[in-house]
Amino acid sequence: MQFTVDLPTKPYVDQYIKKHFGNPANFSKDKDILDRFRKCLSKPDKSRDKEYKCRNLSLQRYSEVTKVLISEWDFYHYGWEISVTDTVSFGKRMERRAKYEMRSYISLCSALMMKRDAVLRFQKTFGYTEDVWPYESICRDYSRFGPIEKIDITSEVVLKIETIIMRNLSELRTSSEPLKLCHGNSK
Repeated sequence: MQFTVDLPTKPYVDQYIKKHFGNPANFSKDKDILDRFRKCLSKPDKSRDKEYKCRNLSLQRYSEVTKVLISEWDFYHYGWEISVTDTVSFGKRMERRAKYEMRSYISLCSALMMKRDAVLRFQKTFGYTEDVWPYESICRDYSRFGPIEKIDITSEVVLKIETIIMRNLSELRTSSEPLKLCHGNSK
């Protein structure tokens, strides 16, 4: 018998979980996440619940409810409720994963296309519509925390091709000594 736990999440975290773990989410494929989720169920951390409630922060941005599968064994041994503190803590963990995936994907694509196109491709590929994870929000995060150094693939490829051509020309003895030194003579 399978049970589910309702986990309030931010819209893009909900989409990330559904994309990677299904709907309802089945964390059994990822031992680290499953263990962390079980800890949220078995020993709920309520240390910041009052703070979240007093400051009216209690899950304001957690507008989605993600259903998470738990086994009958988990239900009886760990429980079926998750505190506000654990909801926020677990949500942040999943948010870091989603942002890591976003930054990695956009970094890779940015080496081959404009950043704008890379962000739009990311949204389309992973199903993040504007109401789930807005373009501007992604751009802001990527600008703050994305890679500092941009790879110029075209220059790197041209340099490699030049090196190969110069090496081949030097073997045919058709290139001058300064050109060989300029492009190296390594094989």
